[in-house]
Amino acid sequence: MDLALLVAADAACIAASFRAGHVRYPLDFLRETAPLFGALFVLTAVAYAALLTALCGRTPGMVLAGHHLRRLDGSAPTTSEAMLRAALALPSAALGLFGFALALFDRRGQSLHDKLSGCITVVD
Repeated sequence: MDLALLVAADAACIAASFRAGHVRYPLDFLRETAPLFGALFVLTAVAYAALLTALCGRTPGMVLAGHHLRRLDGSAPTTSEAMLRAALALPSAALGLFGFALALFDRRGQSLHDKLSGCITVVD
């Protein structure tokens, strides 16, 4: 769910840049700007996760799964902790999703970025 929302938001940015730039050759434009849009996707993903986790304690995908984020002591994460967790999700993903797969084998179901940020995902 979260990935679909991020892809839709970034696709809208790409479509808006096509219109604003009067792009005649979209595939050439995408090839030339791929690093820029890749960076946009990464920054959008971190901001999305950090903001929604800090404000609501969960993202829309977590709502659908029936999860919410808590610190190990049971309290809600602070804004800085939510930002740290979102930033640490990048290395979790960059390791071939190993950081996420770690949750399958962890006793508490913590992913790598949860462990590093001191958070836990709790099932409602």
